[in-house]
Amino acid sequence: MPSLPTHHPHFFRQWREFRGLILEEVAFLADLAKGTISKIETHEQNYTPKSLHAIARALRTNPENLISRPPTEADRVPPYGPRAEKRRSAKDVDRELESLLKKATLADKLEAIDALKKKKK
Repeated sequence: MPSLPTHHPHFFRQWREFRGLILEEVAFLADLAKGTISKIETHEQNYTPKSLHAIARALRTNPENLISRPPTEADRVPPYGPRAEKRRSAKDVDRELESLLKKATLADKLEAIDALKKKKK
């Protein structure tokens, strides 16, 4: 009976999702194929020392964290990557809206609300 491949435990997917990145972004940042990242995350393929370091760099953590523990709030960093500008928290949107509403006329307020709705799309 053939032996099953041994998979090294890791928290790659948890770290990627914690950073708010999609597979394509991690692949680009790590200079690896998207399929490679996907296979490593699903344990279809083991990581190599080179891929471990590249993925850790892309996820802005160290290799030891990727293989030893899931991310925590203490690991939070500002968003980055191609979609970073689109990532705004609900609090940021509320603050922006509140600021606009404080210094605007009714017509300006309605226009500001429409503009914010368009930005969310």
